Amino acid sequence: MGKNLKGGHHKHQKKVTNDRRVRLSQSEDEVYSIVIKMMGNGQCHIKGNDDITRLCEIRGSFRGKNKASNIVKTGSWVLVGLRTWESAHDTKLPKCDLLEIYSSNDKETLLQTNNNFTILLKQGNEMSNTTEEMDEIKFTEEEEFEIDISKI
Repeated sequence: MGKNLKGGHHKHQKKVTNDRRVRLSQSEDEVYSIVIKMMGNGQCHIKGNDDITRLCEIRGSFRGKNKASNIVKTGSWVLVGLRTWESAHDTKLPKCDLLEIYSSNDKETLLQTNNNFTILLKQGNEMSNTTEEMDEIKFTEEEEFEIDISKI
């Protein structure tokens, strides 16, 4: 009988690691942002840390089967890469690419760095206030009008 040189069924099992590091901005072309509005077709509007609204393209690594821990929703903090090589039109929003999505734990880690996140915090507070106002639906009882069917 031959020797098993290529490995058994355990070679297909991947070791699970929880060593998740927070990705920080590495160049001037990477900007911290908050998602303002979700569009269709893998796009969203974001407001950057530099207070500029951009159109963000969500690439394939954040869509489909890879979407499990990378859910993009309104109010999410993201890291985007600016398209400096692309010429901007006056009528259209400048485009950028999604690089990283931050969870609530990652936000706390980012706030401990020496970057200025006041615009993102302000925008997040405004968005949470508007959703609270939308959630408050008040029902009132009004008098019911009785219709006499015999008079019709």
